[in-house]
Amino acid sequence: MNCKHIIYLCLLLFYSLFSWANDDELEEELRYLHAEHNGDKFTTGNHIAQTVKYTPSAISVITEEDILNSGARDLIDILRLIPGFDFGVDVLNMVGPSIRNNWAYEGGILLLIDGIEMNERRYGTIQLGHHYPIDHIQKIEIMRGPGSIVYGGFARLGVINIISKSAKKSPDFSIIARYGQMQKGQGHQSLHFYAAHQFNSDTNINLTTKISKAYRSDRLYQDSFGNTISLANANQLNDIFANIGFQSKYVDLRFLIDDYRSNSEDDLLEIIPANISKTFTNYVFDLKYHRDITSRLQLKTNFNYSNQLPWSRKQFIAGKMRYTDALLSQRYLAEISANYHANHWLDMSGGIQLNYEKFNNIAGQYDEYHTPDQLLNPLPNYMVITPYVESIIKTDWGQLNLGLRYDQHNIFQANLSPRLGLTYQTDDWHYKLLYTSSFRAPTIENHLLNHFIRPERTRSYELELGYQFNSHIQLTLNSYYLSTIQKIVYGNTIEGAELQYNTLDLINTIGIETQLSFKYDWGNIDFNHSYSQMLKNATDYQPIDNINQKVVDSTKTLAFPSHKFVLKGHFELTNHWSINPALIISTNRYGYDQFNADNQLLLKKYPAEVLANIYCRYQDFLIKDLEFGFGIYDILGTHHQFIQPYNSGHAPLPDRSREFIVKFAYQF
Repeated sequence: MNCKHIIYLCLLLFYSLFSWANDDELEEELRYLHAEHNGDKFTTGNHIAQTVKYTPSAISVITEEDILNSGARDLIDILRLIPGFDFGVDVLNMVGPSIRNNWAYEGGILLLIDGIEMNERRYGTIQLGHHYPIDHIQKIEIMRGPGSIVYGGFARLGVINIISKSAKKSPDFSIIARYGQMQKGQGHQSLHFYAAHQFNSDTNINLTTKISKAYRSDRLYQDSFGNTISLANANQLNDIFANIGFQSKYVDLRFLIDDYRSNSEDDLLEIIPANISKTFTNYVFDLKYHRDITSRLQLKTNFNYSNQLPWSRKQFIAGKMRYTDALLSQRYLAEISANYHANHWLDMSGGIQLNYEKFNNIAGQYDEYHTPDQLLNPLPNYMVITPYVESIIKTDWGQLNLGLRYDQHNIFQANLSPRLGLTYQTDDWHYKLLYTSSFRAPTIENHLLNHFIRPERTRSYELELGYQFNSHIQLTLNSYYLSTIQKIVYGNTIEGAELQYNTLDLINTIGIETQLSFKYDWGNIDFNHSYSQMLKNATDYQPIDNINQKVVDSTKTLAFPSHKFVLKGHFELTNHWSINPALIISTNRYGYDQFNADNQLLLKKYPAEVLANIYCRYQDFLIKDLEFGFGIYDILGTHHQFIQPYNSGHAPLPDRSREFIVKFAYQF
C-alpha cells in the first residue's frame, strides 16, 4: 500500500462518516472532545484527547505542585521517580535516558515542550543534566510506551511532554532563584522568570526564561585507560532557554530558544589534555490554528520551523582551536488534521503531515570522526509524507482505540504503524489491553556513517489493571513485552576512534510496573516498583566477561538495574510548611570499567544503591507569595555513576555527590 492509497482511504473514511452522521441527535450525547482546552484529559500521544484511564498507553502525570514539592533540580530528578526510567552516559560528558531498560538516548524517547519537538535531529538525542525548564510549568505528561502513531520515529519507546503554565491572572509575574553546593565544588545556580498577561478569557501572552550554570559532578573521574581528573568546577553545563507564547481563541503561536553548552575534557574513550566545548542550539517557530467548523467537526493546521546546530564541537589546546564540527539542520513541517465527533459512540481523527529537512556542513573543515566525503555538501535532504487516521469506538464492554500511520520517506523504506487498544473503566476498576507498532528512521548521522542502515522497528504488547480502593488509595499494575528489530547501535574502535553505526537483529524485553498511591488531606505517599528482564539481547548491550568470553547474566542489560523501587512522600506540617522525602533503591548493575593490557574491556558488577533525598518547602515565607525551600540530595553519599549502556569503551561517569540546595520564589 503506497502513500496515495492511504490518503484515499483517509478521505473516503471521513466522507462516509460525515454523510452518515445525524445532526439532530441529542447535544449532550454529541459533546466534542477538545484536546487543547480540556485540562481533565490527557492530550499527549493522542489525536483525540481522553481521560487518563482511557488513554491507550501507560502514562504518568506530574503536576506543578508535584514538582514544587519535590524541589527537583532538573528533569533527571523528576524522571528518576517515574517507573521504568533510568540514565546512562553516552560520550563527551553527555547523559541520556533509558526506558524499561532499553537505551533510548538516540531517538528512543521524544521530548516535547508544549507539543513542540526538542530532540536534536542530527543524532536524535536529548541532553539531560540541568537542561530544559522544570519551573513555571503546568504539568508533565509522560507516555511509558510507543507514541509513533502520533509523533513518528523519535517516539519509538516513549514521550515526555512539558506543558507550560498559562496566565491565571493579569498581570502574572514570578521569579525563582536556586543554588546548589556539592561537597567539593559548586553544584548549580539558576534564575527563572515568568511573565504573563491575560487580555480576555480567550487571549493571553506569556514568557518563560531560564538561565543556569551547573556542573555534571564534583568527583574524581577515571577513564578506561586509567587516567584521572577531578570534575569539581571543571565540567560545566550552561543553559539559556526562552519560551514565548501567544494564545487566542483560534491561534496558538510559540517561539522557543534553547542554547545548551557543555565544556569538559571527556572525549569518546579517554580524558584528553584539551577542553572540548559542545553547543546545542535550537530555534523553533510554531503556529497552530484550530477552528470549530460545526459542533461536531474541528479543523486544525500547524506550521513548524526549526533551526538547529547540535553537537557543534570546538576543542582548544593552549587557547587554540583544534577542530570544529558544525552541521546545520533546518526543518519545515506542515500539517492539516480534523477531529470529528460522529455520535455518542464514535469519534474520528485524521490528517496529513509534510516534513522536509535539509542539512548543511557549515564548519568549513572536517573533524577527525568523519571522512571528507561523508560531510561533503550538498548533504542528502529528508522528505517525509505522513497520512494518519485514529478512531475511538465506545461499547458496553470497553472503548476500542484504532490508529494507523503511514510514513513515506524519500531515502528509507516506508513504514506502517498501527495501534490497537481496548480500555475500560468502572467506578473502581480500569483495564487497558494494548498493541502498538512503532519505528524510527535513521537520522542524518546514522545515514552518513552507514549508507546501508535500516529503520528500527518495535512492537509493544501491554496489559494494565487498576483498582481504586476508595477515594484515598489506588493501585495500578502494568505488564509489557517489547520486541525491537534492526536496533541502531553506536560504537567505535580503539584504533583511531572510528565512529560506526550498525543494526542489531532482535532485542526482547518483558517487565512489570507497580504503582500504589495514598492521598489524604495531610499529604500523600507514593510507591512504585519497576522490573525488567531481557529475553533476548544483542551482544553490544549484554554484560560479557571478555576474558572468558561468556555472558555473565543473559537477563540483564548493561548499565541498568533489573529492579527499581521508589518511595516518596509529601507531608503538610502546617498550612505553610511541608516536608518531602524520597527514597530510590536500585539493584546491582553491570558495566565496563577499564581496558586491560590486551585491550579487553573489563566487566564490573556495581552493587545495589540507595538514593535518599529530602526537600522542605515553606510558602508565604516572611511575606505573602514568597516561597523558601531547602533540601539535600544524595543524603547517604551513594556516589551514583552513569554507566555506558553499550559496548563502546567509555568508563562510568560520576554523578553529583551530596548536594545542598536552597530556593527562593516570589510571585507578584
